[in-house]
Amino acid sequence: MKRIAFLSVGLFVLGAGCWSKAPERAPVIPPTPVPVVEQAASSTPEVKPAEPIPSVPDKVKPDAMKKTTPPAIAKPVVPKAVEPTYVTVTMSQDGFKPAQITIKKDTIVRFKNVGNDAMWPASNPHPIHTSYQDFDARRGVKPGETYEFKFKNVGSWGCHDHVSPGLTCRIIVQE
Repeated sequence: MKRIAFLSVGLFVLGAGCWSKAPERAPVIPPTPVPVVEQAASSTPEVKPAEPIPSVPDKVKPDAMKKTTPPAIAKPVVPKAVEPTYVTVTMSQDGFKPAQITIKKDTIVRFKNVGNDAMWPASNPHPIHTSYQDFDARRGVKPGETYEFKFKNVGSWGCHDHVSPGLTCRIIVQE
């Protein structure tokens, strides 16, 4: 009897081992795309098919190869350069001629020495030239030479020859 009990336990263990086999794993399947579903006013859904992928043409049509004209681009407007205005004042041992001038702002006055000696045009007062400090030749202008000054400040400016301060002139600058 021991033998039968021993034998039956052995068969039981053997049978249990055969039946306890691990289940096989199922293959992994990627999810498939779901078509777009729009819900209509009724309860029946409407299914739209996916749009086809556009195909690439094998040959280019002749019309597609025609040159096209690019849109016109506006050229920038460049203002014309304004020619400076010049006024000539002659200076000599006889004085400045004309002795008084009226000019517009940004006019260039040419002081031309037509005399025999050097002259030095400058703003008043003599000898410090402070009424219009930039208006000062700061040197003697030799006979035949010219000194130019652009009057940027509006006003009435007295001037003189620094070498012979009794020779005077007046420059009136307006807008």
